[in-house]
Amino acid sequence: MANLLRRRIRDRIKTDLTGLSTTGANVFVGRVYPVEESKLPCLLVYETSEVIEQGTVSVAGTRTMISTLEVQIEGYAQGGDGEAVLNTLAGIQKEVQVAMAADTSIGSLAMDSVPTGAEISLSSEGKKPTGSNRVTYQIEYAFAENAPDVPTGTP
Repeated sequence: MANLLRRRIRDRIKTDLTGLSTTGANVFVGRVYPVEESKLPCLLVYETSEVIEQGTVSVAGTRTMISTLEVQIEGYAQGGDGEAVLNTLAGIQKEVQVAMAADTSIGSLAMDSVPTGAEISLSSEGKKPTGSNRVTYQIEYAFAENAPDVPTGTP
């Protein structure tokens, strides 16, 4: 049995984002500890919420469920001054958006994925200026209620 679709989607996003020019292989899923300076710049990928609604019901009584998953992709950068950090974060966001736009079906696991917002923050608390840029995506996918590991592709 395959993993839950939500996990498969998150894993595919990590694959899609690994190897970008600015962050390279520094892509981490669900990281909860501070990122070491040697791993910067980097991306963090995690889910923040999921809304599941009933779609159609087949003649056999199997329900198709429609899920809207919110995924956040957070870029971190450090060094130089505040403007340099902001410029690096803008470059990371561009690379993320281009990579995500190239696979809106998330490897045919989802019906669509759309960026819905971005939040940028700067900090001077460390040895060097640091910042983060969190881009939020809504990903819509469908599955049979009794098979949450298999995409149905349509509601």
